[in-house]
Amino acid sequence: MNNVTASSPDASSPRAPQSARRGRGRLFRWIFFVILLLVLYWVGPRLLSAFGEWWVVDEPPIKADAILVIDDGSYGGILSRRGAELYQAGWAPLVVASGHYLRPYASVADMMRRDLIQQGVPESAIIAMPHSPGNQFTEGEVTRALVEKRGWKRILLVASNYRSRRCKRFYGQALRGTAEIHVVAAPDPAFSPQAWWRHRHSIAAVAREFIYYLTTE
Repeated sequence: MNNVTASSPDASSPRAPQSARRGRGRLFRWIFFVILLLVLYWVGPRLLSAFGEWWVVDEPPIKADAILVIDDGSYGGILSRRGAELYQAGWAPLVVASGHYLRPYASVADMMRRDLIQQGVPESAIIAMPHSPGNQFTEGEVTRALVEKRGWKRILLVASNYRSRRCKRFYGQALRGTAEIHVVAAPDPAFSPQAWWRHRHSIAAVAREFIYYLTTE
């Protein structure tokens, strides 16, 4: 009767090189993953910060026919304050308060008008321009109709910094062939271009505005 002796795999066994290759492959993947994390940790914030700074459009103010303040109903009246500063600096003789209706009898534009008066803008220099809520098309139509009626050729547009690029594109297209648009960004306390990705509110705001920007025709 023949005795069969089981032999353990050694270095000459074909399985040993395969196991070694798999081990080296796992090691290389882990090294690559660690290096990728280090690169993202070092470069990622810089890229995101660069995007945030690019996303904000803040053009130097120039002489214009009117200042158009686009408010989203944010607390504090920051945009109205910026519009009042531009008016008092003599950049334009009129301020248009653009805001959506909150009720059939009241709008954000009405609140902005009050803010502007409190900031020292004469009531005679303020034009309230209410429009339907959440309807960009109507907002663009109302704005264009007012600009054409008044014969304005240059507009200073005041918008929140995180909305500035989309507003530049939207109003530029809405007023194409009618008036030139210059955007002046108002700093939003909840949005920092250099650190926007660290706050959930800012991430949501950028994502929403980016979608609007891409779908604006």
